[in-house]
Amino acid sequence: MSAYGRVGIRVIEVPEPLSGPGATRTLRQLGGEATPLHVTAPGLLPLKKDRAWICSVQDTIPLDLREYQRFGIRSRLHYMNASRAEVVFANSRHTQERFSKFVGRRSQAIKFVTAGMPVTTKPISSSEPLGRGVGEDYVAAMVDLRTPDPRKRMHWLEPIAEEVLSIGLTLRVTGRGLDRLPALAPHAVPTETPDDESLWSFLAGARAFVYTSAYEGQGLPPLEAMALGTPVVAFANSSVQEVVGDSGGLISDPRPWQSASLDAPLPKASASAIAREVRRLEDAEYRHRRSVASRRQARLFSEANFDAAVRACLKAVT
Repeated sequence: MSAYGRVGIRVIEVPEPLSGPGATRTLRQLGGEATPLHVTAPGLLPLKKDRAWICSVQDTIPLDLREYQRFGIRSRLHYMNASRAEVVFANSRHTQERFSKFVGRRSQAIKFVTAGMPVTTKPISSSEPLGRGVGEDYVAAMVDLRTPDPRKRMHWLEPIAEEVLSIGLTLRVTGRGLDRLPALAPHAVPTETPDDESLWSFLAGARAFVYTSAYEGQGLPPLEAMALGTPVVAFANSSVQEVVGDSGGLISDPRPWQSASLDAPLPKASASAIAREVRRLEDAEYRHRRSVASRRQARLFSEANFDAAVRACLKAVT
């Protein structure tokens, strides 16, 4: 909603879920049929359509990954209902392509607008120096271990930590649920970052940021690191490829989400490939090039670009 405010559009918030019997009455009370409805996920759309719809689609995880298909039938109905929208606002080309494949020929009647969520880190001007400050040389990662999330492949952190140690560095991990990290990755070092400033300092101070995810609708953690000039090492899959883009650091995914179980182990060769890329970053000139490219790529995910996409959504329904 803040994006609508930035582009000068008045927003009427819907005070109740739209899946109930009073949804149509609620919408009519808030605005006439000329007022479009924008929901932030397919499951929030009403069943009865009495106005133009804009539906944001953040990912297609319930459709693509069997580990997340506990509510498969319901999810499929939600996504099929979203195919009735005039506009689908996807946060990546990958998400747009997967949604289009699922709804088939219905996608031909949809206006697609694609824009990733803008990165929110400490603003850094292009004139500021790049590179790490003085201090410990380490590789960074982020986790949320409070609840299981198989697509993040957190069990890959331990073999990565071992490979990083073999070249004289430590894998430092921040995030939530860090009390569970020692059992998962005993060679990784838990690092608390209780506020934004400490998180940004942690990311900016790393030689590299490692991302193990198998599947993303967008992928904000690597984008945050890149915005701070920290090179990312990630697996080439889903929308992660779009986020990392031309900044470098993408390595072949040995267990693609299309064909492998998310609990499969990380092959030794892939852990070694990560360590080799991290070692390359010892070279100051190479790291500088990657830092510049990372920040340039991150600037594509700006508020200005996102707001332009919001305007495109509105133009299509007004």
